[in-house]
Amino acid sequence: MIPAVVYDTGMLIGLANRDPLALQHHARILRGVIPLVPGPVVAQVWRAGAAVQFGLNRHLQDCQVITEYSLLDYKRIGIMLGTVTLPPKKRPDVVDALVVLTAAGRGRAAIVTSDGNDISAYAATLPKAVIDVIRV
Repeated sequence: MIPAVVYDTGMLIGLANRDPLALQHHARILRGVIPLVPGPVVAQVWRAGAAVQFGLNRHLQDCQVITEYSLLDYKRIGIMLGTVTLPPKKRPDVVDALVVLTAAGRGRAAIVTSDGNDISAYAATLPKAVIDVIRV
C-alpha cells in the first residue's frame, strides 16, 4: 500500500454522488491509510443541497482535512502554476497544484483524481516527487 493518499475534487465529487468506482477506491484505501484532503478541495466541492453535503460529510469523516499550509508552500504553488504545461484549453488551477504539493510533501503518495492529465502535469513540475495517479 502507498504510504499516503490525497483526494482531489473529482474524488470528492464521486463520493458525494455515490459513484461506484469512487466508493470502491475509498473502501480499499481506508484499509491501509487515512486519506488526506486539502481544505480548498472541500471548498470546491461543497455546494448547496443537503443530500450532497450529507454524503460528502459522511466520507470526509474518514479523511484528514489538511488546512495548515505555509507561505513557502504558496510560493511553491505559484512557481508550479508558472511552469506547468497543461493540455490545450486548460488554465492553471491553484487547487490542483495544492493537491500535488500536498502529495509531494508526504514522500511517495497517490492522488485519487478524475483528471489525471492535469495532476500528472503538475507533478512533472516537481521532478523529485514520487506520485502515483489513481483515476476515478
